Parts: sequence; C-alpha cells; structure tokens
Amino acid sequence: MDLTQLGQTVLYGVMNGSGYILFASGIALTFGVMKVMNFAHGELYMIGGMLFYSLTRYAGMGAAAAVLIAIFAGGILGLVTNRVVIQPVLRISSLAPLLSTMALSFIMLNGGTAVWGAFGRIILPPFLTGAVRAGGLVISYAGIAVIITGILVGIGLHVFLAKAPMGKQMRATVQNLTGAKLVGINTKRVYDYVLIISTALAALGGILLGFIHTASPSMGQPMIILGFVIVVVAGMDNLLSATIMAIVIGITESLLITYAPSEFAESILYMVLVVILLIRPAGIFARRRE
Repeated sequence: MDLTQLGQTVLYGVMNGSGYILFASGIALTFGVMKVMNFAHGELYMIGGMLFYSLTRYAGMGAAAAVLIAIFAGGILGLVTNRVVIQPVLRISSLAPLLSTMALSFIMLNGGTAVWGAFGRIILPPFLTGAVRAGGLVISYAGIAVIITGILVGIGLHVFLAKAPMGKQMRATVQNLTGAKLVGINTKRVYDYVLIISTALAALGGILLGFIHTASPSMGQPMIILGFVIVVVAGMDNLLSATIMAIVIGITESLLITYAPSEFAESILYMVLVVILLIRPAGIFARRRE
C-alpha cells in the first residue's frame, strides 16, 4: 500500500470532515434543543456559499467582509425560519415542522437556481490558492482554514453550551421544557438563538466547503442527507459526538472514494451506516438508559 497516498486520503477526509462539523453541529443543536428536523438546513448552507460568491464577484467586496455578511445573513434567515416556518406549526404535530421546512427547502432550491443558475462556481479567494507540502503530503491553504475553523467551532460550541448564560438556558430547555418555563426562561427566545446559531454555522460551512469544492444552488441537497446521517449515527442528543462523527465520516468517505470502486463508494458508506444503526439504533454515542 502506498502510505503517502493513504496519508493524503486521510488528510483530505479530515479536511472535509472539519467542514461537516459546521453543518452537522447546526442540525444536532436544532434537534437537541427543539426536537425539530430542519430540512431547510441544506439550503441555508447553500445560501452561505452563493451569497459569498455574489458579494465578492459582483459587489467587489473583500473575502473577510463577505464571510461576515454571509454568516450574519444566515443567522437572520435562521431567525425568520424559526418565526415564520417552524414556530407557527410547532404545536400541531411532530411532523408539521418537518414538512414546513421541507417546503422551504424546495422553495429556496428553486429560487437559488433561478437567481444563480444550476452550475457550480469557484469561490476560492486568491490568498487561499497556495498549498503546504510536508513529507510527501499536500494540503491547501483553504484546507488548513477549514480544519482550523471546524475544530475551533466544535470546541467553541461545547464551551458556549457549558459556560454562556444562553448556552445554559438551552441545556435547561433540553432537560425539562416545562421546568425551564417555570423558572423564567424564555424558551421562544432560546429557540430563536438556536436557529440563528445553527444557520450561521451552516452558512459558514457552505463558504468553507465551497472553498475546497465549488458552490452551487444544489450543494445543499447532498449535504442535508449526509448531515442527518452524521447526527443520527452519532446519537441525536449529543453535540460533541456529532463533531467526532463528522470527522469519522469525512475520513471514511475519502477512503472509500480512493480505494473502493467509484460506482459503489457511496453505497458502501451508507450500507455500513445502516449496519451500525441496526446494532446501535440510538446512535454510537447515545447514552444508555437504565
């Protein structure tokens, strides 16, 4: 076996997996706190990449400013999604938010295609076009940015939930919704912050993964499936486990693409995940209930 190729493959998997952290963390946070499966999360991820493209390509904006505006816009869209699409139907049934966010997903997908067209765009800023070479391995500056950002966000979210006042309110809401309301926690405001944070992370993920791949209006569709896979296999109520699983899935996916027959690589990945769920239906890292 070519160890250099193996190392490069694993490195590429870590790079992708670090981007998946940003996407999957938002799904895990939304479901963990609100018990809502947000099917529009993929399109909110897409908006980040495509908005960054528009701001840099047509508005002549610098990359840093475009990233900040795209993340801010993602957060605002998350707030609107919660207030307009999720909250009005949240009391109807557990399926109502799923269906309403699915409808929003298709609206945004078709709207994005109408605005930007169906083909992909290269959105990599010029200052990230170089690469670092060491020991026969090569990693782009963009890849380094994705890895560092993904790891920092994963750690930051963990600290936020453990230490920040809003993070503690989110944890209290997860543990006992009625109790949280009784002690004066504004759970509607908590839900607003959950969607703001999760969609801002999705938008950032769309930008960073757009750097190492391309950005297009259809980029959110495969990501929403992969994101749910990461969260479900990890255990729906555990944000840290979703972070770990994102890296594991990224590496596994990269290894299969490199070493398995190309036409079967994706199928093998999902077959393995099905087997895992048959063995551990609640997820690999789910807490055992006595």
